Amino acid sequence: MGDLSITPAALTASAGELRRESQRIEGALRALEQEANRLRGNWDGAARVAYDNAQRAWSMEFEHMKTVLARIASATESIAEDYLTTDRNSAKLFQR
Repeated sequence: MGDLSITPAALTASAGELRRESQRIEGALRALEQEANRLRGNWDGAARVAYDNAQRAWSMEFEHMKTVLARIASATESIAEDYLTTDRNSAKLFQR
């Protein structure tokens, strides 16, 4: 089994990357929504209803995904902070 090395800086960087990726996905989905809304004006009947239903479902799933990514990012930052606190407390034990 390989070694695993984790640093607080790497954890903080990972949390930032999660947040940036969430924002990137949100931007792409908003651009898609704008394009679909532009085209949507030409749709009638079942096609429009089907799209509206699908869009609502996608939006709900995306909001859930954003919430999960935000929680993971926050937990990752908390782990980094706890790591630093534990490291400082351990260092104090050797200074006595």
